[in-house]
Amino acid sequence: MQLAASRKIWGRIKSATHSLLSCIERGGPFARFRSSRGRLPMNRPAALANSSSSNTSGVFERISNPNADRGNRANAVAPANPSDSIPGTMTTAGAASALSRSALSGHLDRVAGCLLGKMCADVLGAGVEGWSPADIQLSNPNGLTDFLNTERGFGCYTDDTQMAIALTRSLIACNGRIDDVHAAQSYAEEYQPCRGYGGTAYKILSGIRRLGVDSESIRTIGTKLIPTGSFGNGGAMRIAPLGLVYRHAPPKVLREAVAAALRCTHVHPVAVDGAFVIALAVGYLALRRPAAAAAAATNPSACGPAAAVPAAGSATTDNANGSADGGSNSGAAVATAITDELAQVATPLLLLEYLLSHSPLLETDGMVQKLQAVKAFVVQARQFKGPNESWAEYFSSPGWAAELQLQAEVSEPFQIRADDAAAVALAALCCHWDRPDDAVVAAVHYGGDTDTVAAITGAMAGALYGTQWLPARWYDNLENGTSGRDEVLQLAVELARFDTCT
Repeated sequence: MQLAASRKIWGRIKSATHSLLSCIERGGPFARFRSSRGRLPMNRPAALANSSSSNTSGVFERISNPNADRGNRANAVAPANPSDSIPGTMTTAGAASALSRSALSGHLDRVAGCLLGKMCADVLGAGVEGWSPADIQLSNPNGLTDFLNTERGFGCYTDDTQMAIALTRSLIACNGRIDDVHAAQSYAEEYQPCRGYGGTAYKILSGIRRLGVDSESIRTIGTKLIPTGSFGNGGAMRIAPLGLVYRHAPPKVLREAVAAALRCTHVHPVAVDGAFVIALAVGYLALRRPAAAAAAATNPSACGPAAAVPAAGSATTDNANGSADGGSNSGAAVATAITDELAQVATPLLLLEYLLSHSPLLETDGMVQKLQAVKAFVVQARQFKGPNESWAEYFSSPGWAAELQLQAEVSEPFQIRADDAAAVALAALCCHWDRPDDAVVAAVHYGGDTDTVAAITGAMAGALYGTQWLPARWYDNLENGTSGRDEVLQLAVELARFDTCT
């Protein structure tokens, strides 16, 4: 209990310190009343390739200009939600706000579900980061199912979501391809210390802002502070957008892309392995359907908790130009289409077997062993939380005790290692497969790095189920200013255009 209490106190001190640093960096306490925070004009890869290293030191000079702006923010209005705790966060009008998740379908719904699922789960977990499972349960005996207020503000996300947004922007700017230098610039440009970044990330990203980065310096940035490179979960927490774009790419190409996306911060094999597994999972899930939802589509009498989950974007539609392995999908007749669709069904066991089938691309034994442990757990088919079972009831069940035991087997209490975070997030998803919102709640109740593990879980759930599973109490309370919910929804529209195979 003393350790948990000290973690809570340290978390509050860290958040307060980051908030103070952010106010100083953004121009003081009144910075939040700007229409948008200053932003770096991003260079395209071609321009970067033609620039000399001697000129990169000035790349971030304009970051402190309060008038610098990404896009036209003339329509910005006063904040209509508590997210003005984040400097520069304002509610915006425009094309993004005209979108509605109810109008989404197909692959676009998967992309939006992945990004917004990550955001919702991140916010849910942020309020208890560093807490033990026992402390979280004690404070939330009926389950932590609603957002808590934090130092950042109610409904405000952390660095987990912010870095994913930055990666999304970079992928869009680079026409669906990863460019390590451009991605590094994007991370630094999006970066706000008050989001809760760790010390190493803070130093790297603020350093990129001051000094810039080019094709030569990017090779060494990731090992300047930690000679072997960070094995942390910061890469796995942001990698989901890349998994969406490279969903049809050969796994070897995907791994190279993952390494490029992580190059400025996480080059340790453990970090790359963890991020690669999550990117691989996201791409796999985005091309498949939940088993029960697929059964309901072909058997109207199908029942069960998952039958009510919308089948967001069928695999047949998403694979019109190629399957996950790069092959063609004939779809010549209705029967063939149904067969193909059912062949693309996703189950926990199929997902884990798919990930393990690519273990030769993993550089560490630890990641393989953790995946095997989660698979062995799933194969035993324990009784997990039922659709009508309350969290209070489930917390006292053998199923929950077994879940916590699995966490102890595959991870340290605080899942700072990328392979730990990846394994625990996969466990949450697989144990609560038919109810993605329960998967997110379970990920939070596992304790430790709750925002990160939940965010990874939410991203995978959204890639499979789209947006309709997101509870209104989460979706409606997300911060909605600059880089908020509606802008992320618009980014999803742009990101969904890309399908990179090489």
